[in-house]
Amino acid sequence: MPEEVFYRKFRPDQLHKLVGQKPVVDLLTKSCEKETFHHAWFFCGHSGSGKTTAARILATIINCERRAPHSAKACGECPTCLAIRAGCCPDVIELDSSSEGGKVEIQRILESGNYAPVDAKRKVFIIDEFHEVTKGGIGALLQPLEEPLPTTMFILCTSEPAKVPQVISSRCFRVSFRPVAAETISFYLGKLADHLKVQCEKGALDHVASISNGNLRHALNYFQSMLLVAEQPVTAAAALEFLGLAGREALYGLAEQVAAHETGKALDTMENLLATTPDAGQVCLDLSEIFRNAMLFAAGASAGLCVTPAEAERCKAIASLIGAPRLAAFSWNFADAYVALSLNKNPKWVLEALIVKLSEPR
Repeated sequence: MPEEVFYRKFRPDQLHKLVGQKPVVDLLTKSCEKETFHHAWFFCGHSGSGKTTAARILATIINCERRAPHSAKACGECPTCLAIRAGCCPDVIELDSSSEGGKVEIQRILESGNYAPVDAKRKVFIIDEFHEVTKGGIGALLQPLEEPLPTTMFILCTSEPAKVPQVISSRCFRVSFRPVAAETISFYLGKLADHLKVQCEKGALDHVASISNGNLRHALNYFQSMLLVAEQPVTAAAALEFLGLAGREALYGLAEQVAAHETGKALDTMENLLATTPDAGQVCLDLSEIFRNAMLFAAGASAGLCVTPAEAERCKAIASLIGAPRLAAFSWNFADAYVALSLNKNPKWVLEALIVKLSEPR
């Protein structure tokens, strides 16, 4: 039997086990304790932050046969809990809108809502990637959301809430999920490594966290793949090589040279970097992310960052040399460069011009 992927094998089954989403956990816990369950929820936020998992947990709590009144914890052992966990409960219906978001598919699941629940207390419709639902599907949902049946609940999940019509989102109770902080991902992976009895250097876990960009599902996939091929103990150097981050040190060195106005050294670093990382577009994106983080640090922000502690210190040093106003202006330089990469036959020239422009003294 094939080994189950980590993000499914270790999927949380209780609210308090959700990683890096304390405000969400607190809100849903209070809702359960007060027995206040809205007929329609709008779970929105970063991809891989736990929206669909939270939706399944909420559906389980509501329908648990043995849950104590005003409790935010499902028993996890009754037939309904086990069926929802296994994905075979007839009253908890999941739909992936990226492939089944048309009017016909939406109407099909809505028809089942006209009937009483088969085994559970309420029918729960979890619609994932809701921003992919077609106009016909949106139209079919308006009346059920406006005049819901007492035995139905909708949980709409999306990573792109701006694409969801307000006529839908305004009828739902909004719950916002944030990207999982890099240090939270690293700590979680450390606990998982202990559980699996595998040895990993903290630096290796930090590298996995940094490349995951706040997406815990991606982090678990990287971590599982790394354990499959790396020798124990998994070192930071081995993680760098496996994740294809060998050039990340060079990227930070390049950013530091730009900040210090060392144009010649920066161009040499760029040349060496492109020799091992030929994707000029990715180099441009990675470098822009470093300067963005530096700008946020320079402006005194703490939210919206996904960096390891070591990277944070380097970003702060870069920020102190350049300053927030000039770093903000960098965004336009990178936007122009990224467009120019697709038009110029010599992408290296585009990046070299960018480095010269960014490193010039002001």
